Amino acid sequence: AAAEPEPLPEPEVPSDRSGFTTLTYLNLSECLINSKQLAVLSSTLGNNNETLKSLILSRNKFGLKKKSAGKVSKGITALGEALKTNKTLTHLDLAGNKLGPANCALILEAISLNCSLESLSLDCNLLYDKDGTAEDDNNTAAALLALSTRLTTPPGSALKALSLRNNNLSSH
Repeated sequence: AAAEPEPLPEPEVPSDRSGFTTLTYLNLSECLINSKQLAVLSSTLGNNNETLKSLILSRNKFGLKKKSAGKVSKGITALGEALKTNKTLTHLDLAGNKLGPANCALILEAISLNCSLESLSLDCNLLYDKDGTAEDDNNTAAALLALSTRLTTPPGSALKALSLRNNNLSSH
């Protein structure tokens, strides 16, 4: 009988994260990441990230529940802060997280300060909720204003691709 392969040793994780210097692509789609976990992940994306260029976070669980519509999640707040200072991320996919108008507005405002992001997907994020409140309508308007500002104001020149599919924008 063949011998069992030896298990891989546990990697040493430096406390200052200085050892993570080669990762350029990270796909965490459909990993059930919640808002709290997104906040932890986002803490590594700010000034600490020197190599990650593509981050896929589609179809996770950090979007808000219906009862908290109009509020911004802590995870999205942390991601927004990280995006303001990150200088290496070029592709971010947040599709299918049901972020809602307030969270989408925060992301779009944050990327207005980011000079490296070239591609952003906010598909299927309930940017406009036909059953939403007046506050939701205001947040949608704010998100669209942030988007237009992002596309027309320096340093807005980095963004080359933006996807907003399936957000019911024609209803607004």
